[in-house]
Formats: sequence, C-alpha cells, structure tokens
Amino acid sequence: MDVGVEGGELFSLTPSMTSQLALSAVMVVVAVVIHGAGLFSLGNMLTREREVEVQDGENTTERRYRFEGYQPLSWRGGLVVVGVVLAIFALHFAEIWAFAFLYSAIDAVPDLDTAIYFSSIAYATLGFTDNYIDPSWRMIAASEGIIGVLLLGWSTAFFVRVLSQLEGRG
Repeated sequence: MDVGVEGGELFSLTPSMTSQLALSAVMVVVAVVIHGAGLFSLGNMLTREREVEVQDGENTTERRYRFEGYQPLSWRGGLVVVGVVLAIFALHFAEIWAFAFLYSAIDAVPDLDTAIYFSSIAYATLGFTDNYIDPSWRMIAASEGIIGVLLLGWSTAFFVRVLSQLEGRG
C-alpha cells in the first residue's frame, strides 16, 4: 500500500526488499543460535564422561563417555536414540515457532495457526503454496526455507555422529 502526494510518493508502507532481507538476517541468526546452543548442549550431555571401574587384575578406574558402547538397537541405545530425535524435533519446532511469531507480529498471515502451518511448510521446503502470506513479506519465507534446509542438514550430521558414537565408532 503506497501512501503518497499527488505527482509522487511521500513514503511507502510496503516493506522494502532491504527491510525484508534485514529482518531475514536477524531471523537466520536467531535460528542458528537456537540450533547451535541446542545441539551443543545435547552433544555435551551425551559425551559427558563418567568413571568406570575396569577389572583387569587391578582395581583401576577409567574415564569413558556416558553412552559409549551402547548398541543403537538395544533397549538402552533405543532410549538414547529416541531422546536425541525428540530433542532435535524440539529444536526445529522452536525455530519454526520463532518464524511463526514473526509472521504473526508483522501481520504477514491472518492468524497464529496459519503462521505456524505456513512456517512449517516453508522451513521444511515443502513448497505447497505461498498463498498464506502477504506477498510483500515473501522474502522472509524464502530465507526460512534456506535456513531450514541448512539446519535440517546440521541435525542429520549430528544424529549420524551420535549413532556412530553409540556404536563405538565415533
């Protein structure tokens, strides 16, 4: 919506490309901080060392990772795997909700339910439609798709590393 004076524009209420990109950059930083802090904390918890008594003729103590040697398909390994998957989902949901709150706050979508749905499909790059978002804010949705792919890839790499550590190959 342009507001102007006769013969020329005074100012525009439509967000400029620069403001969309600036807001996108802020959201990318927010998403990366959430994801990085979450994966760092999860990785730190999983690799916390514990002391184990080793019976080799002498009573010695050895430091090992908490979940070292768990088989991913054992019940204990399975619980660790399920816990890691749920924690990764929680991180992605937090990032999706952050974008959804932004869409709702800038009135780019009609309501919070639509914002969450739209943010989910944008983040996962499903690409169903952009009919839900005000066309003047589409660049933020595009950047959400790009950061979503990167963060999903980061999560996949983290999860593969966790499985390797569980099997004792990490």
